[in-house]
Amino acid sequence: MVERCEPPLCLLADPEVQDACELEDWPLMLPLLTLDEHGKPCFCLCAGHTGLYALAFGTPVAGSDGSYRPIESCAEGESVLGADQDLRWSQARVGYSRGSSDAAQERPAVVIRYGERSITAVAEFLFLTSRDGGSRRLTWATELTPEDQLVSPDGEAVAIGGLHSGTYRGRVHRIAATAESPGATGTGPGTRTLLDVNGVVGASFRPHAAMRRFAPARRPDALIVGSPEYVERYGPACLRAPDLPAPAADGTRVRVAPFTVPDIPAGNDGVFIPAEAATTRVPDDSCA
Repeated sequence: MVERCEPPLCLLADPEVQDACELEDWPLMLPLLTLDEHGKPCFCLCAGHTGLYALAFGTPVAGSDGSYRPIESCAEGESVLGADQDLRWSQARVGYSRGSSDAAQERPAVVIRYGERSITAVAEFLFLTSRDGGSRRLTWATELTPEDQLVSPDGEAVAIGGLHSGTYRGRVHRIAATAESPGATGTGPGTRTLLDVNGVVGASFRPHAAMRRFAPARRPDALIVGSPEYVERYGPACLRAPDLPAPAADGTRVRVAPFTVPDIPAGNDGVFIPAEAATTRVPDDSCA
């Protein structure tokens, strides 16, 4: 059985893949066969939603008037707030707004807690971060650590209160925004537009590949949230269920399941299954 490619492989090919999907008008979620680094067949998914750089349905994004709205409600042709890495904000036109039409299972997913808010990000979503007061850079959600700080829209450091690895079951969405004036963000249209995502700065879809030009794609010492090396350094809390705020508190619509759920819930609400809940424990005194 041919399996889905690892996210980094699809990420490298994504701009060309998505351009081809749109040019040929291929349907969403069409699997495109390729080879992994070992020469084994695998597939990436076509157009709109690849499971990369996506956010859970209901994730608040700042509109052009500064008020928050669910990411999936940001339609093509409408405006949101966009900025460059220097956080010069202006209106940005949504040129791409797509996601999964049905609930699906996405792994890896990371729940990020900060203050009284949270974000559920899938795989390689990029956040603007800083560390120890140093320069800002873009960091994959899967490589965030407690040492990192998120960045608020006004440039203030935002402490990370918790990082949790697991599987997300539900609908996801992503948008791409372009500065309406070529000089509005100092980057030209369609290059490096950042978004205000529930009070912190994240990247819109199209700029993800372009942004790698001004920030290393990965830290040399990067660890994946939930990996054995990560757990050894930062402890097992990343494998456990997050204590999410009530939906009314931060606008998100994600609940936590204490175990692997066989059925995806109806509607737009998603379910996060922490890595620990998906792990089968075998007692030491068990026998075959």
